[in-house]
Amino acid sequence: MNRAWKQTETAKRRAENFVRNVQGDADRADEIASESVEDYAERKRIQIENPSQQLTIRRVKIMVTTATKAELEQELEEAYARIEELESHIAAGVELLPDDESDEDLDDEENET
Repeated sequence: MNRAWKQTETAKRRAENFVRNVQGDADRADEIASESVEDYAERKRIQIENPSQQLTIRRVKIMVTTATKAELEQELEEAYARIEELESHIAAGVELLPDDESDEDLDDEENET
């Protein structure tokens, strides 16, 4: 099947909306949304007419592409794991600190100087 790039883009957007709103599959809809028009066309076996006209548009879109929901969720999970790791290091460090009486001695010494 041959289609213009704009028609293929519209079909991709409609597919995303259908999957999200009719089938109720937000994850699959996000996958379709993050897919390029060219990849969508290849997967659907659509031949895009005059694809060279769209190379500039594609380059611009690549430059401004943001992370997908899945990528952001992965980054968030990694950040939480790092926070937990740091908290455990802090807890281990706190255990090494002297007790409160020693802290008072240090305060007294600072006030004397």
